[in-house]
Amino acid sequence: MPSPAAKDPARNTQRPRDGFSTFVERSRERPLVGFAAAVITTVIALGLTSIFQGELQRVIFVLFFVSVSLTAWIGGLGPSVLATILAVVGVDYFFISPTRSLRIGHRDDIAPLLAFAAVSIFISWLAESQRKIARTAAVQARQLLEKNTELEVQMEESQALQEEVEQTSEALAATNDELMRSREFLEQAQRSAMLGSWEWDMKANTIDWSDQMFRVYGIEPGSTAVSFETFSGFIHPDDRETVHLAVDEARRTRQPFAFDHRVIWPDGAVRWVHGRGQVIFDANGEPVRMVGSGQDITERKRALEAQRLLSEASETLASSLDYKQTLVAVADLAVHDLADWCSIAIGDETGHYSNLAVAHRDPQRVKWAEEYNRLNPPRFDTPTGVPNVLRTGKSEFYPEITRELLEASAQSAEELRVIDELQMHSAMVVPMVARGRTIGAISFIGAESRRRFTD
Repeated sequence: MPSPAAKDPARNTQRPRDGFSTFVERSRERPLVGFAAAVITTVIALGLTSIFQGELQRVIFVLFFVSVSLTAWIGGLGPSVLATILAVVGVDYFFISPTRSLRIGHRDDIAPLLAFAAVSIFISWLAESQRKIARTAAVQARQLLEKNTELEVQMEESQALQEEVEQTSEALAATNDELMRSREFLEQAQRSAMLGSWEWDMKANTIDWSDQMFRVYGIEPGSTAVSFETFSGFIHPDDRETVHLAVDEARRTRQPFAFDHRVIWPDGAVRWVHGRGQVIFDANGEPVRMVGSGQDITERKRALEAQRLLSEASETLASSLDYKQTLVAVADLAVHDLADWCSIAIGDETGHYSNLAVAHRDPQRVKWAEEYNRLNPPRFDTPTGVPNVLRTGKSEFYPEITRELLEASAQSAEELRVIDELQMHSAMVVPMVARGRTIGAISFIGAESRRRFTD
């Protein structure tokens, strides 16, 4: 018997992609196209900059930022790094005195070159991260689509078998076996899609979660009894009122609901969940049950945030060639999407450095970082932190900062009080490298949001 999927050709159709998207996707499969794009866009940027040199004197790198961003989009990290190198060499050779020479005549010309290189590498890194996240999301989406299609086929075949075996007990047994396999397949599909189902008995105030629903909330299946109050306790405090209003609105209007909200796992991790549901009413019009599903969409959210961050970063970083102003812009962007705190230091391989930018989601809290720096001025010989990253050029990663670690680092009760105000829970310190040399470090800190950085 042909499968229902074979009878329905609409299931096998895909939305056509536009020509440019197809070109970009194919170019990423052919590395030479990306490197060719790096060379071509840099040459075009050099030519246009030469033509409009008078108008672009104060923003000499603006067209090269476009070249690097376009190359990163088309070819990824390697080609965009090549475009950065070609741009630095080209600007140095053609536009920085003495021209027609790779020698830099004045020290003041070094800073713009380093700032451009650092910003371009940052753009390249963001583009590569976005590509990896997008590829992962695309693979997961395809897997989910395949699983859902297979599940629909299995369920339809099961229904057909159930209708056929109503005549004999032997056929009924076969149907039961098929239903059991379908349930197992459903559980596997839900697990692959990070999709769980639930049912709320509103009169008894008990909620029945599928095994995968427990996993969506970071809990071992069946480890705890679930009520509406228990469920509310898992929701992020900032989203709790929104969820309650959506449930109340569904009861009042008798309409299905769907919304995204954050949940907090027992280990403190914050995850995004897409919830859907519908209220079931009895013959008297009273709400008796609510059924629905919840899907972990954290990776999808991160992919969308990465795309938005890349777009904002490209616009912001191309708006100024003042490297101090640029680094402040980088820190401000980071605290909107990557961390609660961000600080940027410029230094050298000796470990000596100076902090040029400190940012927090709440600008009023920056005073606590300034107070900490006052109580704990930079020490350039410490075996960890920014000095060590400058000396080694290697990142430092602290997935969880314990209370014991904070107390051990404090030199006084006053310093410990300031550390408590910073609310540090997780951190990473990442080197900034240009022309093979570490020129600074960016520190990302998860604080009151309880963000945990991962590998």
